Amino acid sequence: LIFFVTARCNARCSMCFYWEEIEHASQSRELSLDEIRAVAKSLPKMTYLSLSGGEPYLRDDLAEVVQAIVDTADPVFVSIPTNGAFPERVVAAMDALTRRNPRTNFDVHLSLDGPPAVHDRIRKTKAASYAQVMTTHAAVLPLVKRRANLGLRFVVTVSTENVDSLDGWLEELAATKECDRIHLVPLHGNFKDKSLAVPHERYIELAEKAFRLSGKRGYRGLRHRLFTAVKRASDSQLKRLHEEAD
Repeated sequence: LIFFVTARCNARCSMCFYWEEIEHASQSRELSLDEIRAVAKSLPKMTYLSLSGGEPYLRDDLAEVVQAIVDTADPVFVSIPTNGAFPERVVAAMDALTRRNPRTNFDVHLSLDGPPAVHDRIRKTKAASYAQVMTTHAAVLPLVKRRANLGLRFVVTVSTENVDSLDGWLEELAATKECDRIHLVPLHGNFKDKSLAVPHERYIELAEKAFRLSGKRGYRGLRHRLFTAVKRASDSQLKRLHEEAD
C-alpha cells in the first residue's frame, strides 16, 4: 500500500512527480486521523506500507497515522520518506513506532540528490538543504543502532540535474555516512520537465553501483530478510523485462 498522507511540502523540487497536488495543497483537504482510523479497519494484512507526500513529517499526527494502519494491517515493512527538514520529529516518531511495534520493520528514507551544491540547487530551500539532511541523519543514526527493527537509507532521484555528479559522490557517501542502503530511483510519474529524464541504461549503471557499495547492509530482523529475498527476485525479473523491451 502506498499512502499519500499529505500533499503539503516545504520544497519545490524540479523533478517532483506530485507538483500539481503540492501547488494546491491544504491541510483541510487531508484525511483526518479519525477518518484514517476508520479506513484502516477495512485493510487486509499486508507486506509493505509506504507513506508518501508531500513531506510526511508536516503532519503532526504522523506517528498516530502509521500506528492506525499497523494495528490492523500488520505490515512487515513500513517506509517513510523525508526531505530531512524535521530531525526531532523523525526521531520522536521512529522511537515511538519501533518501540511499540517490535515485529514491524521501519525504514527512514532520507532524500538526497548529490553533492551539497547540487542537492541544494535541486531542493530550492534551506529547510531541506544538504546540511539539514545530514543533521537528520546524525540525529536518527543512534536510534537505528539501538533498534533492530529500524533502518536508514539514502534515496537519490536520478535526473539530468545530478547524473554527472553521482559516480564519485556515491563512493564518498558510502564510505563516510553509515546507512543500510543507498537507493537510486529514476524519474517517474507526472514530473513537469521531461528533458530531465536520464537514459535507462545510465540509470541502471548507477543503481547497480549504489547497490554494490551498500547492498550487503540491511535489517537484522528475520521478517525483513525474507522480504528482501523476495524483492531481490522481483527486481531481477523487472530488469530482465526492461532488457527484453529494449
